Amino acid sequence: MKWMLAYACAAMCAVLLLSAACGDDPAEAHCNKGVAYEIAGEFRLAIQEYDKAIELNPNFPNAYISRGFAYDNLGEPHRAIEDYDKAIELDSNYARAYNNRGHSYYLLEDFGRAMDDFNKAIEVDSTYALAYNNRGWIYFSLQSYRSAIADFDRAIELDLDFSWPHYNKGRAYARLGEHRQAIMHYTLAIEVDSNYADAYHYRALAHMVLGDHRHAVDDLNKALTLTQDPEDRAAISGALSALQQ
Repeated sequence: MKWMLAYACAAMCAVLLLSAACGDDPAEAHCNKGVAYEIAGEFRLAIQEYDKAIELNPNFPNAYISRGFAYDNLGEPHRAIEDYDKAIELDSNYARAYNNRGHSYYLLEDFGRAMDDFNKAIEVDSTYALAYNNRGWIYFSLQSYRSAIADFDRAIELDLDFSWPHYNKGRAYARLGEHRQAIMHYTLAIEVDSNYADAYHYRALAHMVLGDHRHAVDDLNKALTLTQDPEDRAAISGALSALQQ
């Protein structure tokens, strides 16, 4: 899901911040190595480093958070939840732990628990733009599109350079049949991130609904140059073929 990309990118930013904060402590040194492996996409190797960090310091919440993130990226949300649980046990005001655990519950399609965790993340940190974005996506998944839009609006207020809630807001307006509004928000997402393939793709779909095939073709071609995902490329190519018949 595109919401998942939002989580993954933001979580990686958090990991980078953790790396910058780590000092000469041996547990933190292993955590730093884990960060480097995560950035390289080597999640199993990252987990080995986080294991060592936790062995040296079992009360190191950041190591549990980072290991949980690695497990999520390996498609093991149950194991990720165990690590987020431990991080929360060590620090009950750890907003990122609630946010990340909410993501894991989302992957398991447990939207109720996901919503609870995003609510808690926001309660702990009312300026946490990512948590508003992610809670908005839960509302979207539950077809509560107006509530989703309200959360995406709040995320944008908190971080004007956050492209994901603009994109997600476009998705919500499209579900409401408000395709011109959707196009406006996909465009805002692209203004923030000119390489946002999904925003071009979905803006093209909105143009298609409105009968603007020229702009749809332009956006589909742009999306095709930006994405390497096989499923996305197949969908984009199919839409292009349909327009060119």
